Amino acid sequence: MDIAAELQKLNMSEEEYEQCLLDIQDKLDGVSDLDWEEIRAKYNIHYAADVIRKANGTPFGGYMVKKYLDSKRPVTCSDSKIYDIRKEKQKLFDERAALTKMKRDEARIEEDILLLRREVAETGKLKYKPNVIKTIDGDNDMIICLSDLHIGEDVDSWGGKYNSDIAKERLDEYLGEILKIQDRNNSRDAYVLLLGDLISGNIHLTVQLQNRENAVEQVVKAAELVSDFLYELSRHFEHVFVNSVSGNHSRINLKDNVLRNERLDSLVPWYCKAKLEHLDNITFIDEFNYDSSVGSIEVRDKEYIIVHGDMDTNDQSGVAKLVFMIGHIPEAVIMGHLHNKSFQNISNVKVIRSGSLCGTGDDYTMSKRITGRPEQMVLIVDEGGIVSLHPVTFN
Repeated sequence: MDIAAELQKLNMSEEEYEQCLLDIQDKLDGVSDLDWEEIRAKYNIHYAADVIRKANGTPFGGYMVKKYLDSKRPVTCSDSKIYDIRKEKQKLFDERAALTKMKRDEARIEEDILLLRREVAETGKLKYKPNVIKTIDGDNDMIICLSDLHIGEDVDSWGGKYNSDIAKERLDEYLGEILKIQDRNNSRDAYVLLLGDLISGNIHLTVQLQNRENAVEQVVKAAELVSDFLYELSRHFEHVFVNSVSGNHSRINLKDNVLRNERLDSLVPWYCKAKLEHLDNITFIDEFNYDSSVGSIEVRDKEYIIVHGDMDTNDQSGVAKLVFMIGHIPEAVIMGHLHNKSFQNISNVKVIRSGSLCGTGDDYTMSKRITGRPEQMVLIVDEGGIVSLHPVTFN
């Protein structure tokens, strides 16, 4: 048999042919997840996948014959050197095969994400029809906080009652109050800050026991509620800008077992952006964020820093550390996390804390003897900075 001629018919180099044989060997040894069709496609073999499989699957196939002869042939000194060379070559082939598999898996994941994003975008086009963009001659804008929604939490105690249905009712009520504030101030644009803990998550056993939905359902539910909220705002403001940071409740594992930016909160703005991308007056502005835990927005030439609050304290030390980290003094720092609203001026840096949509009544607040009304915070800002604060409290 003329091996060179046969390889030419297969349109393969010797290296490709040897790699193909190794893939077949790995397949038969059960160490490769490639199927026969994938092996055929990988090397563009003109035989059918079943032909390749059957040619190697019997005791008289080339693979079995080679394995038998290798087991019978004694290893000489010379053979030992050849064996070492072949072993190193095999290692190289294995590394290449592993890299190819990793690239193939990554490509599949990227394709799945792209398909999911397209599906979300299509449903958004059906649900949210483009509206006529208003022109508002206002000399101020509105900063709207959405903090600590804890979607998925389901509690009913003397300290409070909360679930996803109540969250929807409160967001509707919040929209109504926002429009009243806008009407009084003639605000032009809205800057919506997603301040973290949009979902309840699964960070503690007590939290898991209180959840109505699992983590995936929480993300989807939160994203749908926030998308509805943003769309309604876009019908009343000239432009809606959105930025976000992640909270501690959306960690995917225990605090010491997970990277700082591995938070499920980040999926919510991704989902909302895909769902609303066809609307011209909604813009997601995260390109100037320092990282997933420190965001930045600029409103009428002044910078406002946004954090969740689990890594930052609203005292002199906490503000100083944050200012030193970003390298300059912002107009204000806006955060959530502690489930109660507050306003302070610390070393000429305004620190605004929004409340929570869920309020109290869960196991943690009850064990700590913490009570409080569910509330959010709205700010009116102009060229001079913050003009007024408008806390919104819910029943």
